[in-house]
Amino acid sequence: MEDIDLHAGLRSLDESLRRMKDLLAWGELKQSEARPGQSPSFQIYDSTATDLRDKYSHFLSTAFQIHGILHEHGASIPAPVREILQRKLAKLEQEARQLNLHRRCLEY
Repeated sequence: MEDIDLHAGLRSLDESLRRMKDLLAWGELKQSEARPGQSPSFQIYDSTATDLRDKYSHFLSTAFQIHGILHEHGASIPAPVREILQRKLAKLEQEARQLNLHRRCLEY
């Protein structure tokens, strides 16, 4: 995978992270609007939990691939570029960890 593909992978991680945040916000809004003790007058299919798990899986898979590429081909990537890529990757992974998705996905 070339440098441009690594940048595309990081953009994909960023998009996945934004979507996960949106899905979490939607879930919190939905929960805050629920009226305890009252069943809803109708129920529609809600794919939020599935979408969140899918995005989280995609995020983890893409991050794993980027780590592998940086490990295997790191020597062929100029050091300043490699360091920038590694910092961006670490920042995105930290943001994802702060969402506590590994636990939340188990709760849904």
